[in-house]
Amino acid sequence: MLRAVSGWHGNIGRRLLSWWLGELRAMLPPQMRAALGPGGQRLLLEFEDDSLVATLLSQDERHTLDRYAWRDGLQDTVRRRLIRLPAERVLCLPPARVLRRRVELPLATEENLRQVLGFELDRHTPLKAEEACYDYLPLERDTARRILTVELAVVPSILMQETTAQLQHLGLPVHRASVLGDDGAVLDLNLLPEQQRARVTRIPLFVNATLACAAAVLLIMILALPLYAKHARLEALEPLVTQARSDAVTARDLRETLQTLSAEAGFVLEKRRAEIPALDIINEVTQVLPDHTWVRQLTLQNGEIQLSGESVSAALLVQLLESSTLLRNVRFRSPVLEDARSGVERFHLSAEYGPLDGSS
Repeated sequence: MLRAVSGWHGNIGRRLLSWWLGELRAMLPPQMRAALGPGGQRLLLEFEDDSLVATLLSQDERHTLDRYAWRDGLQDTVRRRLIRLPAERVLCLPPARVLRRRVELPLATEENLRQVLGFELDRHTPLKAEEACYDYLPLERDTARRILTVELAVVPSILMQETTAQLQHLGLPVHRASVLGDDGAVLDLNLLPEQQRARVTRIPLFVNATLACAAAVLLIMILALPLYAKHARLEALEPLVTQARSDAVTARDLRETLQTLSAEAGFVLEKRRAEIPALDIINEVTQVLPDHTWVRQLTLQNGEIQLSGESVSAALLVQLLESSTLLRNVRFRSPVLEDARSGVERFHLSAEYGPLDGSS
């Protein structure tokens, strides 16, 4: 159905485009496929004596529909059924009536290969360009030798006109005329004259372009939507992350402050635990000192107690105070003075207070 511009690259592009359109056509309903013209299937029409053999070629499968007697025309039901098939109608010429030649041409003729073959036709075949219908198949492209090898297929114009006229009379115009190769496959040729070839409808091209654009848009959406969703999710989580980060910094500061306060409170508590209350010291001194002793002055400062007073025996006070578990290092701060009138001794002594080593 689709025919590219002459040339090696044009033939490759034509095959790729035909395959792509065939794949798209297979997804359409039968009515739409019929409206779009011939598709990936081929309806092969061959004349064998008094019979017309119709074969449906779909991908690599061949299915012979029937053999029809064509001399008296075809039944309307048969003709309508063949016409409505969403397939390219191909006239298969007898291999014996088609002349095939292997031709080598300069590589520079590739861009205008069909015109060059028309000029050179009488050199390679018994027919002139105006007497023949011809087409070609690219075979080999030798860039080193700058040679292009093609297979040239030629059929007399009279035979082509007669055969196509018979099909037109039967109501079966064809899109292509070709010949079976040595392996039984239909060659990718179109031996119809240029003016008889089916025009390429732009509807399939439009459908192809539309579907390709739709597929590209869907592909972009499939790739972009997850990324967009993740981006939106990240944006939604950003305030939460910022708040959590701020809360974490605040919690860290509070923890450090708490640790500092706890350390300071522990230090004060330990300090207080290490010191003996003043009342306990005074009570201890009161319990230790004998009744014949009077204290006129008592001072507690920096873990030291100083006592000043009068006693019948000041020397005895040192022994008594040393026996206390709270006092140690008892000593006189000044010499003991004896009052001549009262007979008592005046003293001034000091001692360190606190628990003994190893006690709590």
